[in-house]
Amino acid sequence: MVSLYLAQSIKRRRRVHLVLLIIIACSMVLPLIVSIYRSSMVYGDEMQHLNHTHGANYLILRSSEEYLPEFSELPGLSSELIDGTIYIFIQNPDEIEDTTKKSNYSLMLFNIVQSINGRDGADLIFASFSDEVRLQQQFSMSITLHIVSLVFLVVALLIIRASYGNHLKQFSQDMEVMRSCGATNKQIYAVFLTEFIMVFLLGAAIAVGAASAVMYIIIDKFIGVQGVGALTWLIFHVDAVEFGIIIGEFFVMTAIMSCVFLVSTFNGRKAKSNRYDAAGNKIRRYKSLTIANDARTSLFRLFQQRTRKQIISCYWVSIPSTIIIVFLFTFLVSTTGDLFVPPEHDLNLTISPLYRETLSFGAEDIEAIEKLDGVGKAVARHSLSEFYILSSSLADQPVTYSTYLKRFGDLDASAVKVDGLGKYDIVINANSQNISYEIGDTISIYPMEASVRIAQVFDIPYNGRMLTTYLSDELYGEFALSQPVFMLGIDIESGADSGAVESSIGNLYPKDEFSLVNNIAMHEKTVSSIPGYFALDLTLSGILLLFILIILAVKLGDFISGQRSNMQVLYELGADKSDIKAAYRKLTLKLSLIAVVFSVAVGLASHAFVSISAGMVFQVDIRAVIFQLIVAFLILWAYNYPVRRELENVLKSI
Repeated sequence: MVSLYLAQSIKRRRRVHLVLLIIIACSMVLPLIVSIYRSSMVYGDEMQHLNHTHGANYLILRSSEEYLPEFSELPGLSSELIDGTIYIFIQNPDEIEDTTKKSNYSLMLFNIVQSINGRDGADLIFASFSDEVRLQQQFSMSITLHIVSLVFLVVALLIIRASYGNHLKQFSQDMEVMRSCGATNKQIYAVFLTEFIMVFLLGAAIAVGAASAVMYIIIDKFIGVQGVGALTWLIFHVDAVEFGIIIGEFFVMTAIMSCVFLVSTFNGRKAKSNRYDAAGNKIRRYKSLTIANDARTSLFRLFQQRTRKQIISCYWVSIPSTIIIVFLFTFLVSTTGDLFVPPEHDLNLTISPLYRETLSFGAEDIEAIEKLDGVGKAVARHSLSEFYILSSSLADQPVTYSTYLKRFGDLDASAVKVDGLGKYDIVINANSQNISYEIGDTISIYPMEASVRIAQVFDIPYNGRMLTTYLSDELYGEFALSQPVFMLGIDIESGADSGAVESSIGNLYPKDEFSLVNNIAMHEKTVSSIPGYFALDLTLSGILLLFILIILAVKLGDFISGQRSNMQVLYELGADKSDIKAAYRKLTLKLSLIAVVFSVAVGLASHAFVSISAGMVFQVDIRAVIFQLIVAFLILWAYNYPVRRELENVLKSI
């Protein structure tokens, strides 16, 4: 019976089944697209790391075959020589998690390198890799994208909730007929659960294909990046396991929801007759209606009272989707606006060592680079971004702490006053540790030679835990100039080929020791990728708009057609057809305006909250305004067109 009924049902009601298929497929496309983007970022990060390290834990650069035996027979390690670099691996991967063990390895290898350099006059460079920071950043991004995927999943479930209940109501009479013909409850449930599984599996297959195709085109043609100069790689990658988890979660949640709707719909047909009218519609108890002087006003009040629940179910479809659409586009527009600004004048190219503990730049490096064709000048970029040691000279046993160094200008002027402080006065944030320093103490900051005096201690934390020391701008500048230079900014002459200059500099500095970034090429790549992000955003927005258009058209169209008997009664009581039509359309317009205004307002508020929280400037430009107007028009159309069309059909038959 199951196969026979399904075959006939699909033939007779193709549109109903097709609508459910489209909704389920589009629902799964949203989280799958986010999944592909996340897995592509993770895969790109892993491939970039593997390209650089070959999977090794330690590197010995500027090496050769003669030094390989020094590292070949170390206990717990294995090594191999590739293009002048010795790659050293920990044989037991579980030992990587043992921080003490790895520190011992690092110290042992560093001492061997120092011994070789002192003994043979070699210039070996030791480098170790810790995945903690990389994996932490990767985890942070993954969590963010998982939250986005969960939001899309919740929105999709709300939309399916509004759609599937309406889908089953169209088959409520079929359920009654099958029960009258002797079908058991289990057989009836089996029919519709089988239908759901068939539609779900087909929708899942369509969603996987559509999401993969869309993301492959966007990543391959626009936003994908891979190469030596790229800071972060993004390579198209599909995680089949994650796909399976998302589809499995979606199936379980939608299956539970479908069972609940199926049972409630079927049991509704078997309820006591005094709760249902002759047509099988549930009899509702309403508050008494105050009759107005004219029929139009009375009809409007009656329509509001009788249809509130149906219209609210339409809000569950349109409002969440519209909020997401407005937020995604306005946030994207605001964050991509600054990307069109070219890089700083003396940062056309930047070069920095990969291993700061042994490599830095000097005056001879600047001179050598400035002699190259196409180079205007090379500028040392000083930065105090590392930790420094701060110690007290007053205590019997000197107390030391690691500290960040900042300028007075980085302080919140409303919280800490620095007026009148001298060059050697400092301000300390002592909020998060039991700091023994007091105002007036004289201390030293390693490796600064001059002593400084604590002028203020305040309680505003930086990064929650880390002690922060604020220096005068003058002292900070002197200290920065005295430190090793770990970055050079290179200005390219007007009309020069940045690629040719990059190649010339690359001949001076090995790519396995230095990171050379062509900011001009990177900026061009970034600008060229912006259409890809807009394409991705418009894809997501298009899917959500498709949700709204389809479901509102079905729900409102079915609702108006279900009001035929009420319109017939009102017409026979003397109401004019134009009054009936005007009342229905007036309320629909009012409710659609509420949905649009509320959705756009919440979407913009969400954009403002995220922007301000991230320290960005909240702004809405003309592109965002035009987009919002287009979305508002489509939502208004989705509410009003099905009502107008169905009203004309129903009123013609009265």
